[in-house]
This record gives sequence, C-alpha cells and structure tokens, in this order.
Amino acid sequence: MGFSAKLLVGGVAAGAALAYYVRQRHQSTGAGYIEIVKRLPADAQRWAADARRRATLALEEGKSAAREREAEFDGRLTAARPPGTGV
Repeated sequence: MGFSAKLLVGGVAAGAALAYYVRQRHQSTGAGYIEIVKRLPADAQRWAADARRRATLALEEGKSAAREREAEFDGRLTAARPPGTGV
C-alpha cells in the first residue's frame, strides 16, 4: 500500500471517529454539531490532562507498592540469615 493510500485510509478512519464522537455527544447532551466540534480541542486537552494525572498517580502507587515489597523481602532475607553472619 502506497503512502497516498495509507494517508487516505487514515483520513477516512479519523473522519469516521470524529463523526461517531460528534453523534454520540449530540445524542447525550443535545448540543449542536458545530458546537461540539468547536469544543473538541478543549475536550482533548482535558482528556490529556486527566490521562497525565492518572499516569502520575499510577506511577506513585507502583513505587509505593515496590517499596513495600522490597521492605518485606529485606525482612525475610534478614530473618533467613544464620545468626552471627553480619553481612
């Protein structure tokens, strides 16, 4: 598939996704199609900010869980050492 064909397929897919989104928003909110399209950049920025916030939260939770597992592992390792081996 050539570049122009890929570009055409990508454009059709993006157009279909946009049409689906606008139709769903219209049905759920009753807003006009033009109004929905005008608000699309603000919606995209809000989605991106929300995704960044959730990713940061997930990263912090993952780090916390890793610290807890590491502390538990260190405790088990210390308990399994024979007495008198100060390593």
